[in-house]
Amino acid sequence: MDDVYEAEAMQSGGDETSVPSVQESGARRLAGAADVCELLSVAFRFPEEDALAVALVDGRFAADAQGAFSDAGAPAEALAASDELLASFRGLNAAALQRDLRRGYSLLFLAPGAKVPVWPYEAPFRYRAKGRAGVPSLFRSPVTLEVAASMSEVGFKPVDATEPPDSVADELAFLSALLATAAAALQGGEESVAQNWLGKARRFWNDHPGQWLPAFMEQVQQESPLRKGASPYGLLAQWGALVLSVLSFLGNAAEGARV
Repeated sequence: MDDVYEAEAMQSGGDETSVPSVQESGARRLAGAADVCELLSVAFRFPEEDALAVALVDGRFAADAQGAFSDAGAPAEALAASDELLASFRGLNAAALQRDLRRGYSLLFLAPGAKVPVWPYEAPFRYRAKGRAGVPSLFRSPVTLEVAASMSEVGFKPVDATEPPDSVADELAFLSALLATAAAALQGGEESVAQNWLGKARRFWNDHPGQWLPAFMEQVQQESPLRKGASPYGLLAQWGALVLSVLSFLGNAAEGARV
């Protein structure tokens, strides 16, 4: 895959228990799941450069998605749905799509204070989902600190240290790195190490991304048609919902957000 999709490298840690057999999951499935996580991370990171727009337009993103879905064991209908959704971007003008991505991201996720239509960070998203008033904390909430501690424990560093680590993009990049490390260990015959990393990935999924990303993708689909230029994120959120279904083997949280 293109270096725009690369995840951080990590080293193995302590023992973990109560996880499904890594032999049942298989190195290919874990690697495919890591790849779909990384692709979705890229899709929901602020598009500072035009790499995402170009990859969507020329079909490379769709090709990577197809390969990753297949490796992750996605059913045929998910593969077909992914290809159909991403085909909407093929042949568009990349410069125009880049402008829409930047504008759409700003309108959906970067409005000032409590006016943000959809929070792209776990703690504020769950804060609002619980019906709380006011502006939530971006860096000091227990949820954010827990995410940061999980990342720090294994030496993972988010791309942008000035942004809260519980962003959509960083949580997915971290999950990708955990799964990729498990896949590499299994491929190398280190089954106990792989089991350890799969356990970390599964716990992180159930404690964090699985708790809010299904509802996040749903809200993006609802809000994007209301804002001129935000339609690309409506499509990407539909595709994101497919990704979450592919990740359902990690736990039951993909079936619905519990905020």
